[in-house]
Amino acid sequence: MIKLADYSPKILEVGDNYSFDCGDSDLTEFFLKDAIPHKRELIGVTYFFYDDSRKLAVSFFTVSNDAVRTDTFKEDLPEGKKYSFYPAVKIGRFGENNTPAKAGGFNFKD
Repeated sequence: MIKLADYSPKILEVGDNYSFDCGDSDLTEFFLKDAIPHKRELIGVTYFFYDDSRKLAVSFFTVSNDAVRTDTFKEDLPEGKKYSFYPAVKIGRFGENNTPAKAGGFNFKD
C-alpha cells in the first residue's frame, strides 16, 4: 500500500504540469483543465499530492467556502446560537490517480 505521507502537497497553480487520470473522465478533466479557472473565479482551491520525479499528481481535492443552513434544526440550537446559517468548508472534488492505485491503493491514515 502506498502512503500518501510519502508525497508532497501543494496548491495547483498556473503552469503546473502533472499527469493525472483517475478513471473518471469528469474528475480527470476537472484537475487537468477546470481547477485553475475555478481558482481564478474564486469558486474553489485545488490541493494535490505529487511525485515530482515522475511529474505525477497522485491525489487531489478541491475546497470551497459554503454554509450550513439551520432552517430544519434551528430550534434545537442553544440560545444565542440560533443563526440562519453557519460557515463551512466543502470538499467539492476528490480524486486518486489510477497509477498508484494499481500498486495497492493509498493509505490515507498514515
